[in-house]
Order: sequence, then structure tokens, then C-alpha cells
Amino acid sequence: MKNSTIIIYTIVFTAIFYSILNNPDITTIIYISTLGSFAIYGYVRKNINLTHIASIITIIYTIEFCIFHFIIPVLYESKPSEEAFFYTAFGAQLLISVLSLICFLLRVQISRAISKSDEILTTAFDGVLVWVYIYFSTICTLAILYSFSKFNLEINLLNFIYDHYEKFIYAGMSVILGILLSMLICHEKDLKNKLKI
Repeated sequence: MKNSTIIIYTIVFTAIFYSILNNPDITTIIYISTLGSFAIYGYVRKNINLTHIASIITIIYTIEFCIFHFIIPVLYESKPSEEAFFYTAFGAQLLISVLSLICFLLRVQISRAISKSDEILTTAFDGVLVWVYIYFSTICTLAILYSFSKFNLEINLLNFIYDHYEKFIYAGMSVILGILLSMLICHEKDLKNKLKI
């Protein structure tokens, strides 16, 4: 089986698996564990770019998880209007997505500030990750537009975004895991080629 086929199967299987689970707590544990595994692999196999990318995504996602499991519920207990709650939840996710996007636009500079390694380079995967976070930002923006149309215009425009919001997010998470798997496969190929020389 070709490596590209394995990556596509991994992305599709992960998206379907997360959607079937439909439990953010379990999905988060699996996702963070998988990201951590990629970071450890990168550290052990001396691939600093993979280590930093996986670590940055792990930190971002952990912060997002903490916000949605510790801060948002406290806000919800103060009994805000449904409209305010929607705007707060989707707005927080949009803010995190935009900050993540900026983080990956500046990933090489951030990595060089953390580590002085000469092996820190812009990879093709950095560009793809930027597009994944543009996708996340777009989904969050559409969710905010849905909230606006529901509460201010009293029409259910973009209802499918709200109905399938988690599935859209799971698809993006699956693509991120596919990108990291691609980095791992490329690194292993490079190591094998170096051994042949």
C-alpha cells in the first residue's frame, strides 16, 4: 500500500471514528495522546520540526480544551442569554483559530526562539497547517454568522454548520494528524536514504 493511501485512510478513518464517538472528552484524550506521540517520536528521532509542530498543536488544543471545560461552563452558570452564549463559545474558538493561524505563520521564528538548532526550517507542512487553521477560522466564522442570522434575523441560515459543527472540527483535526503522519513518513524515508549513502 502506498504511503499516500495510508495517509488518506488515516484521515478518513480518524474523522469517522471521532464523529462516531461524538464525545469531546474521549476525543480530546485520544487527540492529545496522538499529538504527544508525534512530539515524542520527533524528539527521539531528532526531527525538531515535527517535535515543535506537534508540541505547538498540543499546547493550543490543550488551552482550547481548558477554556471550554473550565471557563465557558462558569460563564454558562451565570445564565447568559442563548445568543450571548453562542457568541462567546464560537467567538472564543474563532480567536483560538486565528491565533493558531498566526502561530503557524510564524512557526519557524517561534521554534528558533525556543531552540537554537540549525535544523529548524520552513517545511511544506507549515503551509498546509496554515490552511487547516484558515479552515477552522472559516467554520467558526460561519458558526458566528449562523448565530447572528438565528438571533437577529430570525432565520436559520447556515443551520447545517451548527448541526454538523463538531464533525467539521473533527475533519480538521483528522487532517492535522494526517499532516503529522506525512511528516513522520517523510522523515523515515530521509533517514533510510541517508543510510544508503
